[in-house]
Amino acid sequence: MERKNAEYNTPKMASQSSLDASLSEKGWEIHFSKSQNRNYYFNKHTGKSVWHFEELERLEGSQSPDNDISSPAKKIKEETDESEAPETIQFVAKTKPNVTCHAMADEIIRKADPQVLEAHRLLWDIDTCSNAVIDIDACFEEQRHFRHLLPPHPDIEVQRATAAVQLRHKYAELCKSRIGIDEPRESFNRWILERKVIGCHGDPFFPALTESPVSTTMLRELSGNLPARLKEPRTILDAKRNLIAYADAAKKLVERKGGNMKQRKIIKWSTEEAFQWIRRSQSYTKEDFMDHLEHIKKQCGPLLQELMEPCVKEVCGRMCELADQEGKKIVANHRKLFQLSPDSPSSSSLIETGKNRAYKRDVYRLNSTSCAEAYREPEHSGPCYQIKLNRSLPCSLPLVSVAKSGNLVHLAYGNISHLIHQLYFDKLEMLYRIHCSEDEDLMEFDTRVWCLLTRYKCLFGIHPLEGASFQCSLPVAVFKMLQAQFDVTMELCASPFNCYFRQYCSAFADTDGYFGSRGPFFQFYPVGGSFQINPPFEEEFMEAMVDHVEALLGSSRLPLSFIIFLPDWRDPPTSALTRLESSRYKRKQLLLPRGEHYYRVGFQHEVKPEDLHFRAYCGTLIFFLQNDAGFDKWGPTEDRVAMVARICTENPKQN
Repeated sequence: MERKNAEYNTPKMASQSSLDASLSEKGWEIHFSKSQNRNYYFNKHTGKSVWHFEELERLEGSQSPDNDISSPAKKIKEETDESEAPETIQFVAKTKPNVTCHAMADEIIRKADPQVLEAHRLLWDIDTCSNAVIDIDACFEEQRHFRHLLPPHPDIEVQRATAAVQLRHKYAELCKSRIGIDEPRESFNRWILERKVIGCHGDPFFPALTESPVSTTMLRELSGNLPARLKEPRTILDAKRNLIAYADAAKKLVERKGGNMKQRKIIKWSTEEAFQWIRRSQSYTKEDFMDHLEHIKKQCGPLLQELMEPCVKEVCGRMCELADQEGKKIVANHRKLFQLSPDSPSSSSLIETGKNRAYKRDVYRLNSTSCAEAYREPEHSGPCYQIKLNRSLPCSLPLVSVAKSGNLVHLAYGNISHLIHQLYFDKLEMLYRIHCSEDEDLMEFDTRVWCLLTRYKCLFGIHPLEGASFQCSLPVAVFKMLQAQFDVTMELCASPFNCYFRQYCSAFADTDGYFGSRGPFFQFYPVGGSFQINPPFEEEFMEAMVDHVEALLGSSRLPLSFIIFLPDWRDPPTSALTRLESSRYKRKQLLLPRGEHYYRVGFQHEVKPEDLHFRAYCGTLIFFLQNDAGFDKWGPTEDRVAMVARICTENPKQN
């Protein structure tokens, strides 16, 4: 979308009369920047320039023009104070603010470039309003948390990204030195996702140090890769190499670490027997090598885990300590940058002392019977409103470099740069216009897009395609079918890049909220509506998702429906899978076999169009969870389920 051609983004030239006479005498003038399409303040005597009037006030220490009722700064301040007033139940329970928001969004969409809008409608639905109904009382404390989130700043994102890279390298070093293995693939990312379920101390990325610092995810990942990380065998030679690598690593590990008599005896005997079996091999098949590997794993695996358990727990504890230290350091720097005192309210203190933290922990584990008995009619419910972030900045955001080359947009700040397809850049701009009307002239848009890209790159790693599996989304045809058949209008595990609807839940409220995010799924309390959930494939995250969904279904009598997509992991089956299959709210489940359906890649905003889809590497189970009212309204009939199966198995590359 070309901003220069948009009638609602025409730059407004400020007059020189808007400056105080005292400032004019000191040499200050208002000029227009053609490159940035915005006004700025320039001192002809000193050569200094600033973007915002607040910076000019602090620089000169002059009297604020707020005393003049006709001053533009006074009018802006009055409007800001009114919109940023402390939330009350009476205000957010009304539907008028939500209706006004939707009306503004419709007006913005109407004024958009028709060609760009048509391209958007082929891939996303930004016209449809969410049918979600939320419990206002339950969301009230969470809204206070969002209002106290520190706004993203490029300098802080650079610090966070640098610290994340160092922490990843430290993790690899600890795995090698303390355990003797390479770090398991994606285990760091799964650990971050698991810790996000538990909570944080104010930093949106780094986990906090909890009462149980030993991560279940990290413990399982490290123990499962003892004594060596093996690759998926594709040939007979690969299977043979895996068996040799496992036996050799197990033998060296017990020689290096020692252990008790039983451990040394069984591991030594099993590895020697495996080597003798390999020497006798003449016409063994791939399955023979794999079966023998499973045999030696059953004999040596528990003993190796018992031997290495202290070292594994030491690595887990050390990583949690380092992450906690980095998180607190970055939060302190962030607050210092925005000139906040240590005693001012923080998001972490609000979220941990809020009534909903206790609500979640108490209700999640209720069984189906007690969940029905614990039903409470919400005193205040209404349409899902947009979260309100703290948009008043004590200092202006620095500018990022933006350059366009063909269908790509290049954004750079410092030594960190990102590439994003023009189509997705335009999508972010449309979402930003809808959900961040305060920045009508897009003064902060480029900087906030750069912060968004940096945060997600920080989350999913530094290696090519690392973390892509955590951001996979459904093909467009599947979303259209879910909307047409089940009235789905909101995703509960998405991001600004892969979302289909204009309102969704995502990992980071502070960066994603400007682009339509409703915040994390575990801080969202709908009592009505139809939703789609495709969570990151991380076991603890998926189990917490089941807790939250069942608690919501058990505490609402309004029509409520969740269509959940989970991997068909059966060796062994995940806790989330077994619980969903036995859930009292399950109305139907559908299996999509491996290789017979498709996903959109996680980094769809970066890859070429021909690489946008891929065949699923494992089966997918679709669960339809609904309360009684939701089943009456959106029940998975045979025709609807058949439509789901047909659309999901269609090749999107041929459409």
